[in-house]
Amino acid sequence: MDKAAKNAIDCLRRAARKAMAEQIAVAEIPSPSWKAGSRGEHLIGRFADLGVKAHSDAVGNVVAVIEGTRRDSYPAAILSAHMDSVFYDIKDIKVERKGSRYYAPGICDNAVGVATLIMIAGALRECGAKTPGDVVLVGSVGEEGEGRLRGMRHFWKDCPYHDPWFISIDGSGASVAHKALASWSPTIVVKGPGGHSYSNHGRPNPVHMLSRFVARLTDTLEADAETNTVFSATVMQGGTALNVIPSEVRLVLNLRSADTARLDQMVRTTRRLLRDARREELDRATGEGDLQVRHRAVARPGGHTSTDHPLVQTAFSAYRAEGLAVKEPVISTDANMPMSLGVPAINVGAGGRAANVHSVHEWYENSNRGSALAAIGRMVFQTTGWKDG
Repeated sequence: MDKAAKNAIDCLRRAARKAMAEQIAVAEIPSPSWKAGSRGEHLIGRFADLGVKAHSDAVGNVVAVIEGTRRDSYPAAILSAHMDSVFYDIKDIKVERKGSRYYAPGICDNAVGVATLIMIAGALRECGAKTPGDVVLVGSVGEEGEGRLRGMRHFWKDCPYHDPWFISIDGSGASVAHKALASWSPTIVVKGPGGHSYSNHGRPNPVHMLSRFVARLTDTLEADAETNTVFSATVMQGGTALNVIPSEVRLVLNLRSADTARLDQMVRTTRRLLRDARREELDRATGEGDLQVRHRAVARPGGHTSTDHPLVQTAFSAYRAEGLAVKEPVISTDANMPMSLGVPAINVGAGGRAANVHSVHEWYENSNRGSALAAIGRMVFQTTGWKDG
């Protein structure tokens, strides 16, 4: 590692306060409908301030490329942080500091990752550091909720970068997630004839059908800690009044597993139980009418990167070189998509501490931030030039 690279890492190690200021600025920009257009404009502007050209692609991802000196022969390091938030409906966000903690919806997830992209770009430019391979910085869209990894799906359709290695930056602490948590989340809509709860009693009832379905589902599926397998019914909506048989009810499920075969089996079981529940409700009904059942599923692919791969080992050693203990969570992030395609990929934490993520009471504490930034800087230099040993 040359002097400029070492200077860039030293600069990152001292940049905790600057990173926090960038993070606050991002967090206070609303991100409606998982598109994060205003945050994208902000990120393009900050890159421009640092002398890095960036553009917004067809779906809203912000992409900046700092070209390597031998870009056709060395891996490109793609660093991604999702710009969207689960708080897509909040239009006025103000970060509040209480002691060492900063409170705001999305202050960690994922304003911390977007701020890290800005800090990496700044360190490379200000120190004149060069890498053999390209450094590609991506502010992605559609990672949260029903975004369906829209940004990453588009990015990887025709990725032009040489031999890419991918690092997603999402969340706090020092962590290397090299196994992705796959998921399947169907929205099930059941429509029936409706009617008066007294005079039309006996007609097929969507609530009765779905209640029976959920009960059977929870009795049949099994959670498993070893494969990170879980399942939940998360939303049930419908009905209009206490004396009206609902004519339409909506149910949302969330099934997750790091074992794709296990998840596929859960999906098949869910579909079978749904068919059984419809048939049983119609068999029990004494009044006229039918039930129409349809579902639309949001799926996230899974995958993993071997712990023996140089990318994973580099991330471990980078954190440890900065004195940080490393965790290995199994989570769902932007890295799911490249992992599913066989591209070496991991998700790393951006340092600090956080809690109540995905809650309006979310908070972030900027401890060990400089060390984590320096560790991510090490990852950039070592992955783009790993062939030099």
